[in-house]
Amino acid sequence: MENSPSTDLALSIRFFRLAPSLPGSSPSPSPPPPPQYQPACTEGSAKGHADASRIAALSSRFRGGHRSTAAKLGDFFETRRRATTVAAGCTYEESLIGRFPAAAAATVLGAAEVGRTCVRYGVPRSAAETFMVRAVDAQMKARAVVGGVYAPSCSDGGAAGEAETARVTALAAAFRARAAPAGVDAAARFDSAAYARDHFGHGCDYEEALFNKWGAVAAAMRPSTARY
Repeated sequence: MENSPSTDLALSIRFFRLAPSLPGSSPSPSPPPPPQYQPACTEGSAKGHADASRIAALSSRFRGGHRSTAAKLGDFFETRRRATTVAAGCTYEESLIGRFPAAAAATVLGAAEVGRTCVRYGVPRSAAETFMVRAVDAQMKARAVVGGVYAPSCSDGGAAGEAETARVTALAAAFRARAAPAGVDAAARFDSAAYARDHFGHGCDYEEALFNKWGAVAAAMRPSTARY
């Protein structure tokens, strides 16, 4: 089955965003060559984990299609706003973002993966930073789940064992992040601070100082489209 033009565009945008960070890959005409992922880029560490990740992604996409119209519109405008910031003033890229919601989502996702600006990769360096990361994570979840009761759309699995696989995968990602070379860690903290300042700083000197001081706290910040 052929993909829609919007899906093809989203896949291309994601590849070109990730290409600079993947050795052995280079932008080229479609279809692009398979990039050479590093050991840190893995969907699992045991048999069945990769398939569980694939099923979880498909399940999340299915549940996302059953959101209310208001939720879909909210996510659309929020994602477009974030993607416009990532586009850095490029008129052509902004036009694609406005026309294709999937392209906007791919732009935001690709930029976050390249810069490792994600709570999965944030490595606290002190007890204080660990506390701050947990506090920010709690606030992000409280915003997504106002009443404190998670909706069926927030699920770590639909069958026995899938939730445990998701937990193990998250722990493995945190372990690999802590084992990253010093240069990779420094770059991730720098990019996370820049990401948080651009998207969540609101021009507040105090907040920006926190992002600059604690890279893991900056990486824990996420938009309102997050459902976890």
